[in-house]
Amino acid sequence: MEIPTTGETLDNVVCFWQPEKAIKAGDTLAFNYRLYWSAQPPVQSPLARVMATRTGMGGFPEGWAPGEHYPDKWARRFAIDFVGGDLKAAAPKGIEPVITLSSGEAKQIEILYVEPFDGYRIQFDWYPTSDSTAPVDMRMFLRCQGEAISETWLYQYFPPAPDKRRYVDDRIMR
Repeated sequence: MEIPTTGETLDNVVCFWQPEKAIKAGDTLAFNYRLYWSAQPPVQSPLARVMATRTGMGGFPEGWAPGEHYPDKWARRFAIDFVGGDLKAAAPKGIEPVITLSSGEAKQIEILYVEPFDGYRIQFDWYPTSDSTAPVDMRMFLRCQGEAISETWLYQYFPPAPDKRRYVDDRIMR
């Protein structure tokens, strides 16, 4: 659970447990848990994991070259790299990215095999459907034949104000 705060030093991520049996007044409960912050998880999962997230200008068709033209509609591109798990075995059966957005639309969804890291890159363009600058909660996992085959990617994107949603031709110097 994430609670909005006014500063990054305030604790705003909390968790809670709901016991199987109802708690009576005066009962004592003991909980044990571990949290890990590291580049590699301490326990290997059979699921594919997210290796990297990249973002940049979206809305460009495949084969577009800088200077040709800019799209009529502004978008933001996201590229998420997945590695490990059973991706190789799942690929011939079909890998499906399951994308959930709190606002806007995901379009131009692509699944690309990337040989240098022996994994898959999922690309999509996020198109706003309103002028809102409220954070967009993004979520994605990979599925094969109805089963999750990856961990869940979570991202919070802060869209620019509507007057900033434009492409700038960097060939024109001012």
